[in-house]
Amino acid sequence: MLSSKLYLWMATAPGTDADLILSEALAHAEPEYAARLIATLLRRRTDVGWANLVARYDELPPESRAKLLESGDLMSAAVARAMRSVYTEERCNALRACEDLALPKLSYLLPNLLRDASPKVRDLAVQVLVRTATVFLERAAPGRGAPLEQREAHAAEYEQLVKAIVEALQTFEFHLRVEVIEVATWFGRRLSDLIWERLDQQRSRARAVIENHLPLWNKPWMAAFLLLSLRQRDWRRYALRALRSWTDAPHVVALLREAELLEDPAVRAGLRSLRSPQLYSALVSASQHESPELQAAACRWVACLGFTEQYKLDFLAPRLASSTPVIRRAAVYSLIALDTPQAMTLLQNSASGDSAEAVFARWFLRGRREMSQRRDDAAAEETLPAGASALQVALWRDCRRTPPAERWPLVEVIRNDIDQWRNTLRQQLNSPDPRDRVLVVQTVGTPELLPDFADDLQRLRQDPVESIRNVVVLLLSRLPRYAESASSADEPASGAAENAHEADALSVLSDVASDVQAAREELDALLTELMSSGSPQDDESLAQRVGILMKQARIGVEEPRPAAGEST
Repeated sequence: MLSSKLYLWMATAPGTDADLILSEALAHAEPEYAARLIATLLRRRTDVGWANLVARYDELPPESRAKLLESGDLMSAAVARAMRSVYTEERCNALRACEDLALPKLSYLLPNLLRDASPKVRDLAVQVLVRTATVFLERAAPGRGAPLEQREAHAAEYEQLVKAIVEALQTFEFHLRVEVIEVATWFGRRLSDLIWERLDQQRSRARAVIENHLPLWNKPWMAAFLLLSLRQRDWRRYALRALRSWTDAPHVVALLREAELLEDPAVRAGLRSLRSPQLYSALVSASQHESPELQAAACRWVACLGFTEQYKLDFLAPRLASSTPVIRRAAVYSLIALDTPQAMTLLQNSASGDSAEAVFARWFLRGRREMSQRRDDAAAEETLPAGASALQVALWRDCRRTPPAERWPLVEVIRNDIDQWRNTLRQQLNSPDPRDRVLVVQTVGTPELLPDFADDLQRLRQDPVESIRNVVVLLLSRLPRYAESASSADEPASGAAENAHEADALSVLSDVASDVQAAREELDALLTELMSSGSPQDDESLAQRVGILMKQARIGVEEPRPAAGEST
């Protein structure tokens, strides 16, 4: 009876003295009395009392632990108090309780314990950090439609975790816990720059950690970090090595959620080396079973990865007809990003109807044509000599746009006004653009005009474009004073043969114009890509390709042919 009154008094007594007495008694109590003391401390619900329960967390029965964990706020204060204990085992028990709670708001306690004098405490501290981050990331983040309170609470927990990880990263050289760097990679959007800053420091031991472990770490939460690592020249290959194994559904979905990072040109450039069939199949599967937003993201990913153009078009084509606007829109944008003739044809075929995507496609295609026309207009003005009239600029522009076999009416207009064009035509023979030189040759290659321009055409016998040289030689062979030097020992052709030569000449003119235009388009696409995102090709082969295209686009030089007896 007396003991019952004593327990009742202790349970209701004010102040902390009762908690201290109960806690001291618990340290020496036999099991039957310990259960009553624990129950009394639980009912009192004070920081001091619960801190002492936390200090003996591994001794508590499961039901008592469950009651502690039910009260997050009071338990958080108790854990914080117990972690300040001078006794190693009590700090360990506080960490065990913290691990069961897995509350981000307690993560601020962990960085100091990573440098604790006790190895056991240090091991538990990093274990708790990993567990807390894992629980937080496994819990789905509230969507945009969730109540504001939920979204704010999630954001606050994110910041609490990030702050603790930053402090742990900054003291890495003291504790050398590899797990800290791994956890930091799970928060790549916020911490990638800090990680690379640490790695750039001289004698940083974190460099060896990344080199040895990055290809092995495989949590889907690393998606943002790996993608942002593609911007780091020294670390790109490590990130790609890890990403090449990301072909299962959880990892592909994680990548789809980071589609916003595809806006970075360096990220897109790095991704072009990823092209495995397994990845393509995983993206196809994700685009059939995931949410509309992730299906739309799959369109962007397919356009950025290194698959062949046909694979990309096969993926995007059916999604242009999707019943979901966000997917149709993503397919349209992805085709525009490809910007190839086949992609534009597919876009043109989908540009009918009244949907917002169809209207946008028509608007884009019209703007693309107008932009091309403006570039041609500007090119015509640049190549014509200063002082050319607006009429001359427009006529020359239209001639350049029209294939040689179809522009005879326009050429005839120039011939009928030859006095106004004479000086312009002579100056255009010096144009660096072979299309200008081809147009001059076509214009003056008549019996009436040829004698007047023969001396000027002589210089084109050394033209860098072989096709133009051949046409000029053919034309000059009609004039007696040039006939002997215009060809080799062969007799000048006449009659039907001459007509055949003229047909060949016209074909050559057409080929020059079309080949140069094709080279210019390819060069323009390649240089645009280089300026925006770099290139996955090695530097030497890329330089050779650009050099060839520049010659073909600017002066029409054919690729060198091997000399006689030289191996191909």
